[in-house]
Amino acid sequence: MRNRNVLISGAGVAGPALAWWLRRYGFAPTVVERAPTLRDGGYKIDIRGSR
Repeated sequence: MRNRNVLISGAGVAGPALAWWLRRYGFAPTVVERAPTLRDGGYKIDIRGSR
């Protein structure tokens, strides 16, 4: 059996999303974050595109 453990560095947007997909496909992801607390704000990025 292959090792299915994965370490993901960063709990921003991509880290948890990647962990979700990896878990769905049988991997065992662990997400680590260096920040001591959750951020109360976010980045000012519009991912919806122009309308």
